[in-house]
Amino acid sequence: MDAARWNEIIATAAATAIDECGDVPTIQKVAERAATLAAEWICEELANEADGEETAHPAG
Repeated sequence: MDAARWNEIIATAAATAIDECGDVPTIQKVAERAATLAAEWICEELANEADGEETAHPAG
């Protein structure tokens, strides 16, 4: 996975976290949620890449 793909996943995770955290989210809450989503999606992406499968998450 190249750097552009990492950036795409992280940007999508951040946008998703902002949407999920409501109208007045704290920076800490958004950062924690974005980090969780990015970690999950990157792990999924790497596992799928190893198996030769397509991604199924929103950043896919």
